[in-house]
Formats: sequence, C-alpha cells, structure tokens
Amino acid sequence: MNYFTSFVFSMFISLFLTPLFMNISFKFDFLDIPKEERKVHRAPMPFLGGIIVYISFLITLTLQTKFLDRTHFVIIVSSTLILIGGIIDDIYPMKPKGKLLIQIIAVTIIIFNDIYIKDLSFLPGGNVFSFKFLGVPFMFAWVILVTNSFNLIDGLDGLAAGVSFIVTLTIFIISMISGNISSAIVSVVLCGTLLGILPYNFYKAKIFIGDSGSQFVGFILSVISVSGSNTLNGEFIILIPIIICGLPLFDALTSIVRRKLRGKPIMEADKEHIHHKLVSFGNSHPKSVVIMYVIAFLFSVIAIFMVVSNVLLFVFMIFVSMLLVIILIYLLDVFGLRNKIK
Repeated sequence: MNYFTSFVFSMFISLFLTPLFMNISFKFDFLDIPKEERKVHRAPMPFLGGIIVYISFLITLTLQTKFLDRTHFVIIVSSTLILIGGIIDDIYPMKPKGKLLIQIIAVTIIIFNDIYIKDLSFLPGGNVFSFKFLGVPFMFAWVILVTNSFNLIDGLDGLAAGVSFIVTLTIFIISMISGNISSAIVSVVLCGTLLGILPYNFYKAKIFIGDSGSQFVGFILSVISVSGSNTLNGEFIILIPIIICGLPLFDALTSIVRRKLRGKPIMEADKEHIHHKLVSFGNSHPKSVVIMYVIAFLFSVIAIFMVVSNVLLFVFMIFVSMLLVIILIYLLDVFGLRNKIK
C-alpha cells in the first residue's frame, strides 16, 4: 500500500469499528461515569476508543509488508504495553507510580532497540553535538513527558484526537521532507486512524478514546517525533519536535509548575488547563476545541517552516508570540482581569 491507500484504509477501519465498540461498551458496561466535578460530560460514555485506534493502527501497519521494519515492530510492541496500561487505568484507575512504571518499561524497550537521540542540533544547519550517553535519559524524559502531555489535554470532546491528528500530519510532512520513510508510514497510518474516529469523538462525543487512546497516541508521537526530526545527515533537530508538540507540552509543563507552587501533587487532576480556561471565558466546548486546533496548527506551520526555511529569526518571533498569547490566557484568569475586559 502507498501512503494514500494506508491513510484511507486505516480511516475506514476506524469508521467501521467505532459503532461496533460503542455497542460493546454499553453491553458490557465499559462506560465512563461522570462522578468527578472536573468531568465535562454528564451521561455515561463508552471509553473503548483507544482500542479502536490501536486495532486500526496495528492492522494497517502490519499490512505494510514492503515497509514494515524493526522500528515498526518495536513501536508496536512498546505501544501495546502502553495501551494495556491505559485500558487498566480506564477500568480500574491506577496510581501515578503504576502508570510511570509501565511507561518506563515501554521506553526501555525502545532504547534497547537503539531508538534514541545520538547526535543533535538545536537549529537546522546548526552545529551538531554528540549526545553520547546523555541521549538515553533525554529519551526517557521526552517520551514520558509527551505521552502524559497528550493524556492531560484529553479534557474536551475531540480535543486530544484532533490535536493528535494535526501533530501526526505535521510529523508525516516533515518525515517526507527529511526522507524518513519509517516515520512517514507510521504517521500516515496514525493520521487515518485518528481521522476515522474523530467524527464520533467530537462534540457531542459518542465515544471517548480514554487514557488508553491518549497515552497510546502520545507514546507513538513521542517516538516518531524524534525519528521524524532526524535530517538526512542523521542529526536530531531538537527544536522541531518541541514546537510540533508545543501546545500539549506547554499545557503539561504549566500544570506541573502550577501544582508545585500550590503544594499539590503534580499528577492531581484539575480544571485549570488551557481548554478549561477557554471554556471559563465563555466559549462553548466546540469553539474552545477549535481554538486549540488553530493553536496546534500554528505550531505545526512554524515547525514545517523551520525545516524548509532559513528565516529562523522570523520563525522564533512567531513562536514566542504564540507562547505569550497562551500565557496571557493564564494571566487574565490568575489576576481576575477577564471580568474587567468583558
């Protein structure tokens, strides 16, 4: 199968499986019951969407016999472990240490198969530095942070799936530019899978992707964002994946800082993420999600621009401006200014 066929095939598998798993969820009571105040839905909701994403991804990638290589196999094995942990967490909520242990094991599988950062450059065409043994702890930190970042933004209907689609499409484009076939095929398959389930996951959602789906997708994106950002010369351009995943990363890091400053556990859930702020400003749920899509899209445009252009100063000005806009959202709420500017 070529890229387009893989995209369409994985999309139709998701479209076909979603109604089936919705029925299974209601029949066997695999439902997210909104018991916590931070939940935005009010009715029981099927949460097996992550399994749909996994099955569609697995079937399509496995059929890629021409391109299936060791990297693909390792990604399948390690991401399967993440999915299993997510399913357990969806049914019987796990403690943060349990989630972290599973993620550490999955990253270890990746690293033991020689998938980690060896040489890096901060900018395209910049000086190349040998990471040596530092590549291993960096890979651990990167994968765990990105995996949980995508899990944290899964707070509104269609948000995690839609942002993940934008990020995945960006990685596909950059992988094609850099000639990284392995990352390109993984990302195009995941693109189709996410687009297939999105109509059922967007407002008003009929099924959730759950922790299993958001962690599974986040894990894959953390791996292919690294491999897909390698240039033809083999060095890793560190700023590219940071910008690609800029929105979920920023949200996760600010959440960690916020909870630390308030003396709360960093893994404690709350309703103070960027998407929650947008809703609190009077935006509807779908409008808030679309705003998040636009921000993610702008990050993606900047990342692609960095790959194909040398106008780095202009790109960085846009990047910093976007961060300032997001920070402003927090400042308006923290200082109570949003009531004064209405």
